[in-house]
Amino acid sequence: HAAVDARSMEPGPWARELVRLKPAPWPWGKAIRSCIGIGVPAVLGFMYDATLPALWAALGAMMTTAAEPDGAYRAKLHQMAVASGIGTFGFFAGLLGVLPWAVVVAAMAVAGFLAGVVSGWGSKFSLGAMQFLLLA
Repeated sequence: HAAVDARSMEPGPWARELVRLKPAPWPWGKAIRSCIGIGVPAVLGFMYDATLPALWAALGAMMTTAAEPDGAYRAKLHQMAVASGIGTFGFFAGLLGVLPWAVVVAAMAVAGFLAGVVSGWGSKFSLGAMQFLLLA
């Protein structure tokens, strides 16, 4: 066998760049808003024996901060308003639980289809559709 040149075995600059670690920036503002939005309702709910409403509030904050966009607060507020408005209907869809299961399954199938269609309209609608389905 022919001897292999040691230089030919070294990785190229593209391979070194591929495995070089780059620290990701930590979104401090988002982390603090998430901590307050999720933690405060949970703590208050446990303190005042209102666990269920507190968990609903914390869940809403968690879903909103999970898909919070980067950029100006105006864009964030607009996304939260649209997504929360759509998600609210999911909360009221929970009232379908008093109907027969066949009706509930059919209604949720239609709701899932409509949520898929609405998700294609943009990120704020996609977030709202996800919140709708999670709450329903």
